[in-house]
Amino acid sequence: MTQTRQRFAVVPVAQLNIAGNIRRDAGDITELTESVAAYGILEPLVACPNPDGKTIDVLMGQRRLAAARAAGLTEVPVILRARPPERDRLLMQLAENLDRADMSPIDEALAFQALAAHQMTQTQIAKAIHRSQTYVSFRMQLLAMPDTVRLALDVGWITIGDALAVPKGLWGDKAAVARLAKVIREGGPAVRNWARAEIRRLDQAGKKTTGGKYTQARAI
Repeated sequence: MTQTRQRFAVVPVAQLNIAGNIRRDAGDITELTESVAAYGILEPLVACPNPDGKTIDVLMGQRRLAAARAAGLTEVPVILRARPPERDRLLMQLAENLDRADMSPIDEALAFQALAAHQMTQTQIAKAIHRSQTYVSFRMQLLAMPDTVRLALDVGWITIGDALAVPKGLWGDKAAVARLAKVIREGGPAVRNWARAEIRRLDQAGKKTTGGKYTQARAI
């Protein structure tokens, strides 16, 4: 990544923006908010000033900023640096978030897609984030799936293996997708079990329609 000069500052929370973070939301920040309220921000955010001289975009520390706001802090410690190239920004945010238990596979996939748009191959992405090429490939496959399957995965009702087990030939099965969507929409304690059972049913139907050539993907 590009080397750049950095400086430390205490910045008003009102000046800080979340711009283009790979996470679509900060997730559950309840415990982090309690920690911030008790001890403050222990690790500075990383951010870059905008040309207007008034606002600052957060590069790393989206959850810490959200927790600071929730805890009522008016200022936070920040390491200020020049704006990195977009490819470096994506890799920085992946490094910060990949090991978090609540990191969405869809958010990962979207970040990998963005890196691919910057001429990185799946092998190069995998090396940069210290994962296997299969890890990257399987997540990027999720982006081609129906919205209902992606939603079920996104909220944790099914696993990546479950999602990849839906045969491509049945992605256009509107009746099957509608049934899955109905249960997802209505929720309830049986959602996960039903979704798994429905995907297994689709999997078996797919094997029959493809002459047994379809291979179920396992969770990675």
